[in-house]
Amino acid sequence: MKNLVALLFALAAASCGKAPEPTPPPLPPQPAAPAPAAADGPASLTVKHVLIAVKGGQSETAKLEKAEAEKLAFEILSRARSGEDFDKLVQQYSEDPGKQPYTMTNTGTAPGPGEFSRSTMFSGFGDVSFRLQVGQVGIAEYDPRTSGYGYHVIKRVK
Repeated sequence: MKNLVALLFALAAASCGKAPEPTPPPLPPQPAAPAPAAADGPASLTVKHVLIAVKGGQSETAKLEKAEAEKLAFEILSRARSGEDFDKLVQQYSEDPGKQPYTMTNTGTAPGPGEFSRSTMFSGFGDVSFRLQVGQVGIAEYDPRTSGYGYHVIKRVK
């Protein structure tokens, strides 16, 4: 205790007659935490897609084993990226019974009439769709957890 009193006395004496030291500048504000990946991208978008269903997946009408479906899906992807008419590819190959195109809203945006929430779709389908720019074509590969019906060759149209 005696040493502490002596130290405080010495510090007080040393600072007499001196200008006070400037206060350090405030710390810069911390950046906000990045938004979760699911919220990336526009509030909504519109896509068309070719579904190549995989036997053993969630499509009851699937005719192709995984290897056959994968080969066909990547052929369609290549053809679409080469400029082939995507609507004709959809008509010729898609096993999707739904009416296209699909408008999907992003996380945090309520869907309007006829729109689907991204959270109600398989994550692989939504993730690929929201990474694409208008006119680009991508693929959501078959995975029982993230793309349970099969391979989706997806083109963003809006």
